Amino acid sequence: MIPYSDTKKNGYNTYYQAGNELTDTTTTAFSETGESPAKRGQRRYKNMNVFVITGSPHRHGCSNYLAEQAIDGARAAGHTVDRVDAAFVDVHPCIGCNHCESGKNPCIYDDAMTDIYKKIEKADALIYATPLYYHAASAQFLALIDRYHGIDDHIRGTGKKCILLVTGSNPDPSFMDGMRIWFQTDMRYLGWQAAGAVYAHGCTDAAHLEGTAFAKEAYRL
Repeated sequence: MIPYSDTKKNGYNTYYQAGNELTDTTTTAFSETGESPAKRGQRRYKNMNVFVITGSPHRHGCSNYLAEQAIDGARAAGHTVDRVDAAFVDVHPCIGCNHCESGKNPCIYDDAMTDIYKKIEKADALIYATPLYYHAASAQFLALIDRYHGIDDHIRGTGKKCILLVTGSNPDPSFMDGMRIWFQTDMRYLGWQAAGAVYAHGCTDAAHLEGTAFAKEAYRL
């Protein structure tokens, strides 16, 4: 099990992951630096193309709320943001036929992924947002991610930055362990940079996330 630090804030156990190391939000995430989150974002990464992939079938659900906070933060930092909601586009599951040969040939399915592939390749950074369904990402989110195989050779080793936002109703933070391991493995395979993560456990309603450390960290990342 990956160790984590968690504390109580606004009624939630709160922690986030920066890169591969979990850090206590109350001690480091909001330390006074004399500059706004937008200024910090501009200083770290300038004028990036950010592509957001959400996986919730609930338009006003918890993970979409965190995604919107992250989008607001990215735009405030001067980045260009595009978004796809995997639950509301036509994405056929990968069937492992390997006709694409990892990007040498077009996928056999001419669906929404044809346009999404272009946005993924163009992006400097990606933000993933998904609810936790049975200890893993949503089926809608994973269907889209599985289709990365169609452009594998185009995106591996490109050093893109990526942030993961996960929400779950169970108050036990260890239920997020599978998502932490998946994210680390995925970033290692793709050769991308894990730029941070928010694992928001004990969340049952988007309204209850307002003003929490989870929401603030999603904005800051």
